[in-house]
Amino acid sequence: MQLFHSDCYVETTTDVFYGIPTPLGTLTPSVTINNLNVLEMPCDHVYIYQERNAVIHQWIRTECVVEALTVPDFRNVWCPGHTRLAVVRLLVLSADVSARIALSWLPGHIWRTFDPCQSGERLEACTWENSDWKVTVGTQDNEELGGRSHQGDFMPRRLSRALHSDYKIISIVQHGIEIKLPLLHANELVQVHFEVASGPNRGAEDIDTWLAVGFSANSAIADAGCM
Repeated sequence: MQLFHSDCYVETTTDVFYGIPTPLGTLTPSVTINNLNVLEMPCDHVYIYQERNAVIHQWIRTECVVEALTVPDFRNVWCPGHTRLAVVRLLVLSADVSARIALSWLPGHIWRTFDPCQSGERLEACTWENSDWKVTVGTQDNEELGGRSHQGDFMPRRLSRALHSDYKIISIVQHGIEIKLPLLHANELVQVHFEVASGPNRGAEDIDTWLAVGFSANSAIADAGCM
């Protein structure tokens, strides 16, 4: 069973690290199902699309299937060669589950400050920086997730009202961004993504990395050869 569909990927037995390197350190996704981070466990399958250097890690549990797709350096007009993507798809197999999906800094990062107040334009975003570099992480906000839910676009239609409410499911904290989804039922499939853009720190007036993380993930997923 594969949640990302492509004929271009080949399975490998090599355990490829799925973190996202940046000039300020490494960001890594997590998927916590009923208080257990599935991504900390050994993965069941690894698929590599060598032409685009994209990697899919798959975890199969009794209650769910999780796949994490990482795409380094996809084409972006604002930050060519410095925009990376992490996409998580989660399929619930049996009982209802609670799910938290996050992208967080690993220990050893070298950023000094962070600005959590960069949301807007259907985007939740945060920037971390030091004197030389800055890194911005962005994901879709409640309104955008609610729109996808209404369309049944890798988000259950049942959740449309909850996602359009004032209850915010996205938290921006010093160590990263977390999405806490409403309770998911059996056979429901969800997708969330994080875009990561890095560049030289040219001061507060330079918003290139913020612009870079506002693009649709689907175009980058298609460019990587899978949907």
